[in-house]
Amino acid sequence: MKKRPRLRRMLFATACALMILGTMSSCGSKAKELRLEGIAQLEKGDYQDAITTLNKALDESNGQISKVQFDILLYRAEAEYMTGDLAAAQKTVNILTKIDGKNETYQKLQTQIDAKKLIQDAATALNEEDLETARADLDKARDAGLQNDRDLLFNEAVYLEKTAQWQSAYDAFTDYLGMYPGDEEAKRELSFLETRVDALKHNALLSGGKADTSESSQAADGQAGSQTGSSGTGSSSTEETSAAAKTAS
Repeated sequence: MKKRPRLRRMLFATACALMILGTMSSCGSKAKELRLEGIAQLEKGDYQDAITTLNKALDESNGQISKVQFDILLYRAEAEYMTGDLAAAQKTVNILTKIDGKNETYQKLQTQIDAKKLIQDAATALNEEDLETARADLDKARDAGLQNDRDLLFNEAVYLEKTAQWQSAYDAFTDYLGMYPGDEEAKRELSFLETRVDALKHNALLSGGKADTSESSQAADGQAGSQTGSSGTGSSSTEETSAAAKTAS
């Protein structure tokens, strides 16, 4: 009879252990569910919602260091990158690297972050009329593999406009709007460039050919002259349109 209290204590301890394991299993299951939800939001382009959901998944993991947690952090870093919050993405990658060491996946994301920073630096340089620095940064970003990045494509077009390469800038913005038709800023730039390209076709000084002597072409010449100003280079026109590079879409 004296052994029964000990037996009850053993049974009680066993029950507590099972409850704890059940809670941990439940938390792990919840974390995995939230992980899948966050991935789905990321794939749909709901990047901010994805960050929120993935953070909840991390909270549900109860601080456990596991492959699931690393995976959640990696998806969060991608979502942060896609929102343009490079500082947050960098912080998350630093956490992954510190805990899990360097690997190919983390390094690839780090390369993307570094290239995106170059695009942001190029945008700043363009807005400050530092075209040489902008050109160098855009080239480095391209070499890093971000040839199709939205901000890079937009800023490439702005660079062409600011360097008075009217036809090339017009073509670049046309291609850009084919991919992102809702960009109002790009539409305004394209409208301006249409006048420049038209003037280029009818102005002997700009096109290097014979000017059209028709009344409409003379009007276009006059328009081009008023926009070009005393510099004769056309560079002031980009200032008139206030073409601004993008740091993040």
